[in-house]
Amino acid sequence: MRPRGSVAVVGATATLIALIIAGVGAAPTAFASAPQPVPDGIYVDGASWGAPGDRVWVGVTFSAGCIGSPEATFHGDDTPLVLDADGFGEDDWRDEYGFDIPLTATGTGSLVVTCSSTGSTPITVSIPFTVSAIEPASTYHSASMWSLLGPDSSRTWTLNKVGFIPQEPVTVTFYDQTQRDVNSDVTQDMTDPVTVIADGEGAITAQVVAPAGWGADNVDAILSSASSHLVLDTEFADAIPTSNETFTSAATMVNAGDSVAVAGTGYAAGESVVVALHFATEPALVLATLVADGSGAISGSIAIPSNAPPGIFRLWAGSKTVSYLLQNVPLIVSPAGSGTFSDVIVGSPFYSYIEWMSSSGISTGTPEPPAKPIYKPTDAVSRQAMAVFMYRLSGATFTPPGTPTFADVDSSSPFYTAIEWMASTGISTGTPQPPAKPLFKPADPVSRQAMALFLARYAHVDTSTPPTSQSFADVPITASAAAAIGWMASAGISTGTAQPSGLPVYLPANPVSRQAMAAFLYRLAHLPPS
Repeated sequence: MRPRGSVAVVGATATLIALIIAGVGAAPTAFASAPQPVPDGIYVDGASWGAPGDRVWVGVTFSAGCIGSPEATFHGDDTPLVLDADGFGEDDWRDEYGFDIPLTATGTGSLVVTCSSTGSTPITVSIPFTVSAIEPASTYHSASMWSLLGPDSSRTWTLNKVGFIPQEPVTVTFYDQTQRDVNSDVTQDMTDPVTVIADGEGAITAQVVAPAGWGADNVDAILSSASSHLVLDTEFADAIPTSNETFTSAATMVNAGDSVAVAGTGYAAGESVVVALHFATEPALVLATLVADGSGAISGSIAIPSNAPPGIFRLWAGSKTVSYLLQNVPLIVSPAGSGTFSDVIVGSPFYSYIEWMSSSGISTGTPEPPAKPIYKPTDAVSRQAMAVFMYRLSGATFTPPGTPTFADVDSSSPFYTAIEWMASTGISTGTPQPPAKPLFKPADPVSRQAMALFLARYAHVDTSTPPTSQSFADVPITASAAAAIGWMASAGISTGTAQPSGLPVYLPANPVSRQAMAAFLYRLAHLPPS
């Protein structure tokens, strides 16, 4: 593995599988007709800060419309100061111009870059920029640090970066560095540029799976931002290698006021690591500072404030004192003291249905003492759990027979009574295997078409007569479960998945998730009397 990783820049065709960010926008429209990794424009390289006497590099894309060399002026605390041009470079998608920051420059203002254009009006860009003897304060070690981490076992690379303006669009392009070196052209082996939105701290996270034709250990990225006019090409930025980078949390959901255990590796021995919760539109909330042990590992229990807002966020762990490693994981926060299950966020689409499952005694979840139980909302419902849910919904008192109906459900099974009730009511007949007893297949997931049959039989719906019209695009009227599935639609129990045009789809062979099952049972229980 190539030791990439944490880097601070201080004064100095594939498919993107995930953009884990506050939001994902459309690809920018300002690209030139020829492929290139960033929108056309003028950018400052690496960071929006520099010290007096430093050299700042300005990149101009080939199709930006500039003619000749640009000029740069810093507008800070005093009279605007002209920067002396000092250096020129060129790569496969931009020209780069070096400018010396005057020793007398100071303050937070803007770097104004102007160039002659192919039109009658010069091109002028005002870039937010700070000149100071020391770097501006940051939540982490540097206001412009980033980490390119990977590959993992699935050839996935992760890019984490801070230093953007909160909620500004950022264009991300990954590429095969090996092929770029061979072809001298980044556009030959790069992902399609995609625009993401920086979170409330000005941070982004993006991931890519390196295609089979790429060198798995040689992926780099180019980033550019729309408002701060920053550009970063990780292949050419100063790199401080790290290794064995990991960061995990013991839970993906937590209630405000509770704690979550975290652990990480890859940091510098003895350094401080800031753990902070990042929101979509608000600045990050620092929760704790951990100290890495001699091997660079961190661990601890992180308290989530009781007044933390509910939502889907990311928990970051960033170096503060020695290295520049940035790592994060998703974390869902529920309001303090709310909800029966620790893994079901208040306000989520299925929250009310799942709470009804609990309050009705239909589901108690999986105990996790001393914490709240978990519901496992996205897990598939097993056939034996389905039997228990329906038996509890019925409110029936049932004494099972001494001899099992199904060959694979023994009387010692904790699900025996519920499954035998399913057989006695005709809700389930199992899978025939003559001359032996039928099978119930208790541990198998319930398919959506089987679930429809169970619910329809429970409601005493005629499932033998085919419907006269089709409700879902993927369930023809001749399908074996068409009558039951059609009833699910007409009764309002299932609306299916909407399509851009035509009928919705039902996905009959797909397993039913526990959260969807909660919604189906709630709607079944609240049907008007027939």
